[in-house]
Amino acid sequence: MKSFFLSLIKFIFALLSASLILFFVFIALILGIVYAIERPAVNVEKDTVLVIDLATTITDSFEEKEFRENLEAWIQGEYIPKAYLLEVIEAIEEAAKDSRIIGIYLKGNVAHFQQDSGYPILHEVRKAIDEFKKTGKLVVAYFVDADVKDYFLGSVANKVIMNPIGQLSLKGLSCEMMYFAEAFKKYGIGVQVTKVGKYKSAIEPFVRDNMSEPDKEQLQDLLTDIWGNVLDIMAKGRQLEQNFIKELSNKEGLFLASIAKDYKLIDDLGYQDEAFDLFKAEHKSQTENDEEKSSNKISLKKYIRNVEQNKLLTKSLKTKPQVGILYAEGEIVDGEGHSYEVGSARLERKIDEIREDDTIKAVVLRVNSVGGGVHASESIQRALQKLQSKKPIVASFGTVAASGGYWISCLSDAIYTDPMCITGSIGVFGLLFNVQDIAKNIGIHFDRVITGPFAGMDSYGQPKTAKEMAKIQANTDLIYNTFLAKVAQGRKMDLEKVESLAQGRVWSGLKAKEIGLADFYGGIKDAANHAAKLANLGDNWETKPLLKKREFAVDIIEFFQESPETKEVSSIVTQFVKYFKQKLKGLSNFNDPSNLYARMPNTFRVN
Repeated sequence: MKSFFLSLIKFIFALLSASLILFFVFIALILGIVYAIERPAVNVEKDTVLVIDLATTITDSFEEKEFRENLEAWIQGEYIPKAYLLEVIEAIEEAAKDSRIIGIYLKGNVAHFQQDSGYPILHEVRKAIDEFKKTGKLVVAYFVDADVKDYFLGSVANKVIMNPIGQLSLKGLSCEMMYFAEAFKKYGIGVQVTKVGKYKSAIEPFVRDNMSEPDKEQLQDLLTDIWGNVLDIMAKGRQLEQNFIKELSNKEGLFLASIAKDYKLIDDLGYQDEAFDLFKAEHKSQTENDEEKSSNKISLKKYIRNVEQNKLLTKSLKTKPQVGILYAEGEIVDGEGHSYEVGSARLERKIDEIREDDTIKAVVLRVNSVGGGVHASESIQRALQKLQSKKPIVASFGTVAASGGYWISCLSDAIYTDPMCITGSIGVFGLLFNVQDIAKNIGIHFDRVITGPFAGMDSYGQPKTAKEMAKIQANTDLIYNTFLAKVAQGRKMDLEKVESLAQGRVWSGLKAKEIGLADFYGGIKDAANHAAKLANLGDNWETKPLLKKREFAVDIIEFFQESPETKEVSSIVTQFVKYFKQKLKGLSNFNDPSNLYARMPNTFRVN
């Protein structure tokens, strides 16, 4: 009887949960239909300030999430407001010309999530704001607390204001890795690896408990290059010497707001309303009017929508030649992949569509990827080669374009990189798990019969034999040599030169251009201009982001969630749990048919 009542309670609970979810889905559908039919117009009033909340994550492209994924994230409180880079840049460019916009107000803290809002992405936004300043319009940054990324972007402002009890963190950069070898050994999970490249460290988290010396060497050089660029850009923004900020960082690292002001790292102490009042004072002085002016606000997301609406109104019936922006963002996996991955089959279909689209005359391949499976990378590159036979392709690197990310890019007509990009990592590894020991611990045993010495190579029940490992290593060597040959062909280098730059070593974008792995420093707009030149388009062309049409769920969620206030920052514990889950989840992306990968470490993270 007791079990009956327990079962009944469980059934009722499940029924209520299902009903609740269906209710939310029904409401979302109704709102979505209404919202899709009559999307509210965004009006920009006179004397308006464009508010850029740094908590809005800036990605290379929109994740192609389905309705269910967006709705679940919203219900669970995990939905992250996002804007993609090109629309942010174009909105800032439009604001510079818009007489209704009198300034830009930066506030909040940059969200740290995977490769989103990385230094190269923030650098492109920063350059757009710098151009905005040249129009004479005011830019103000306000922080309660700020870390390096916040200050990197905020230092472009005419005025940097900090809360009187705030704190500025300029500690520098670090790269922390997570290692699983002891845990695997403890629980009886066997790991065997093959690799080519002295610096190919992606296998180390699975077979070591600390960094190897070659890995420490390459990461130290990488961080030194990135930090040097970050310091230089911040120093120029504040009209200070780079060494001055570097010495302050090494000496103190953390600065109370009052101390930061003494060092001229910020301009003044104040509260948010006082920081915003600077626009009133500036506008009053420009109009030479004693009457106090009030300034309106518009969020970045709303202004982007306004720009989109204006484009539709002014769009000519005659289509201009287009430079398509093709995105490869996320880990490269075989098959369709999820919304946050580069699924080879999905991307190949998109590439084939572009090849047959006569309105698209040239393509920018925007890469933000740590790499992935070698078969997926090769199939994507093959599709790109077929496209390149009809249209020029220029690669543009985002936060990271390494390993498989570099593989798919290396044959492009030109490569643009940001000095703070992470690239290279030209190497290959194989990762093979077995569960023999963990199975023994719970009383499970494996045995087999085979028709030949290699017939059992696909087994997870037993470790690979020496002969099997030799075969897998030979395949790893072959793939590595293929990778080298492709880079040599694309970069027009001798094979020996490529091999000296490869070995799985990661390079900063700064070094990549110096050693010939990239052609130019620049962002996505620079790459688009270059592609247009290669296609002889003159000045009469436009960019076309090749994105999946946004699900109306995104519009609904952002409509209700949009707020002028900075989003709540999750607790340290919550952030760590999400980080840990993300790293473990990454193991599911090892789906290459040959178990061979051209990718960076799964736990790589620059802090």
